[in-house]
Parts: sequence; structure tokens; C-alpha cells
Amino acid sequence: MRLGPDVPPSGGGHVGRGVPRNGGCSRRRPSAVAAAAILAAIAMSGTAPASAAGAASGRSADAPRGLERPRAAVDAAAGLGGSLVYIRRGNVWLAAPDGSRNRPVTRGGGWSSPSQSDSGTIVALRRRALVRLTRDGRMIGRPVPLIGTSQRSSGNLLVQAGPADLRVSPNGKLAAYWIGVNHQTCNPVTSMCDYRLQDDVVVTRVDRFTSFTRYGLTRDYREPSWYSNELLLMFNYGLAETVAIDRLGEGDANLAAWFSDPQGAQLGKGQAAARAPVLAVLAGTNRAGAPQETIRLYAIPGGAGLPVPICQIVGAMGGRFTDLTWQRNGRALAWQEADGIHVAPVPDLAAPNVDCTAIRDRRVLRGSEPFWGPKAVGRRDGLRR
Repeated sequence: MRLGPDVPPSGGGHVGRGVPRNGGCSRRRPSAVAAAAILAAIAMSGTAPASAAGAASGRSADAPRGLERPRAAVDAAAGLGGSLVYIRRGNVWLAAPDGSRNRPVTRGGGWSSPSQSDSGTIVALRRRALVRLTRDGRMIGRPVPLIGTSQRSSGNLLVQAGPADLRVSPNGKLAAYWIGVNHQTCNPVTSMCDYRLQDDVVVTRVDRFTSFTRYGLTRDYREPSWYSNELLLMFNYGLAETVAIDRLGEGDANLAAWFSDPQGAQLGKGQAAARAPVLAVLAGTNRAGAPQETIRLYAIPGGAGLPVPICQIVGAMGGRFTDLTWQRNGRALAWQEADGIHVAPVPDLAAPNVDCTAIRDRRVLRGSEPFWGPKAVGRRDGLRR
């Protein structure tokens, strides 16, 4: 089913901040004002998405416009720049956004979480370790162990999930990922201990093992993506504010809450465009993680304000969306459905009257976990046959 104009977002009906995960609780976080202050400071330095003054004119913050998403026999990806890295049959592949020039970058299977820096270096997970690749499939250096790769690299952390959702920074120097840690709390009087699974975001150097003490752990959040080389976007699946911004350096000491869905939908797996004040997130009823029933598109007023929901995309093949990724300028979006990777142009979300029905997608690739980078596919990219 496709939603028509002015239909409020689907979202589970529970008004609040979600259900606690395994009995977990949350700590107080700085307010959305603090998040806006961080974003404004970064925007002034010229490293955040460009300003979107006036993006919020006359729009409600809790009622995004619906989107009727018709299928169209048009080349929705024609003329789009950059490239997509993605997973197909367990290997990393590279393709133009229209699905052409697709070629394998790895062999042997076991690959996941591909992403690419602005210069085109590909970073992905294999055997729970970080691997850097050139675009013709050559490994750069040795695989880098992460927290959760092995008992040795995890130290005294009891890692039960991850590493997952590995994402390289735009400058290619760092990568972020998340782990699920079995957290123990003991009563010194009774000696009774309580355990809960806690999500932690970790940042690492891409060329060497990096202890979590170097950049700190951002507790109770997961699914990181880079807002800039200095900021991380991340998501809570418990009682804290759902969407938060973390400034690189000291883990959750720098974390600032940003916003949650007023109707109580779980938000996650989001990404901000690199060169535009727009945000896309998955939204729905799944409290455990992606996939979700809806893709929600937001404008960010002034590049630093509270995101304003503008459009939503529904009707995924199989009922749910799993991953999404922006083109650099925020004028096109790629995502994963059950039948593969789809691409669609997106109108200017900061315009006074956005026509959400103009978002017409088509499936361009069979695969999963797409990530859009600015570097185009070159003649020599991909494995030599």
C-alpha cells in the first residue's frame, strides 16, 4: 500500500521513547538545544551540510507529508553521479547509481557492511575485522581487529553482538561501528549481579587496532553514520532520545540528544547527506532493529535545527526497508528492499511546497547494504577477470 498526501506516519501507536532493551535504563542526555549548538558550531566551520534556511516554513514537526510512491518506467537514476558499493552473494561489488558498470571487488564471500571514503577507498567487514580495499580489489595493509573480532581484541568486554554497521569517515581515517556488550552490575552488599545487553558505538583508526579507551564508548546507542569527519549520528533502541549527535573525542561525554518521533515510531539506520541539510531514517514498529516499514525524509533548518519531516516512502517489496544511503548532494536516495537495491531522485526538501509524489524509484541492482560515495566507477575498477 502507498500512503497518499497528508497521511500521518505509521508508527506502532505507542507514544513515548520505545521499550527498554533487556531491561536497560538510560542516563540523562543533553537536550536538543545542545545538539543544535554542536551542529551550528560545525556548520560555521564549513564541515557540515550546507544551510537550509527556511526549510521549516509552515510545516508541523510531527506530521510528515505522506508519499504515494508509484512505480514508473523511467530511468530514475539517470545522470546521478558517484558510485554504489554493495553486497552481492557475500562479496563486495561496485556499480554506477543506475546499475550499470557493476563489477565484483572481492571473492570468497563473508563480506558485509561496505562503505567508501570520499577518495574512493572501500572499507568493509570480513571475519569481524576491518578490511580496506582499493577499487580494483587489492587489500590495503592487513585486516584490522575490532572490539568483538576476538576475545583478545575485546579485552574485558563481554561482546555478545557485532561488530556491525561499520562506516568509514569521509576523510577515510576513522571508522565507526557498534557492538552489544553484556553489562554486569553487582550489589556490593548482597553480591547479587544483574546483566543486561548494552549497545555501544566505537570509533577506530582504519590502519591499526584502536582500544575503546582512545575515543571512548558511546553507550546505549548503535547504527552510527558520519554527519561529518567530526560528528556521528546514532540511534537508541531503549528509553533515551532516539536520535543523537556525538562529537568525536570522548565517547558519550560529548553526546547530545537530538529528537524522537512524536508518535513513538522507532527510528534507526539513518544518514545525513554530505552536502545538503537533509536526513533520511528508517521508521516503524520494529523495536529490535532494522528493517522498518517506512523511510522518513527530513529537512534540517539552517543545517542545525530540529529536523522537520517532509516526505515518507512506504510499500517496500516484502513490507520493509533495510538500508538507505544518500547521494552526496541530497537529491537522490538508494535503499534496500527484499528484491534488491532501489534508487530514486529526491526533490529539494527545503522548497516551500515539496511534491513527494515526484519520488519515483526503480530497482537498479540485485544486492544489499548499499553505500553511496562521490567517486565514480573507473575503467580499471573491479577485479581483473
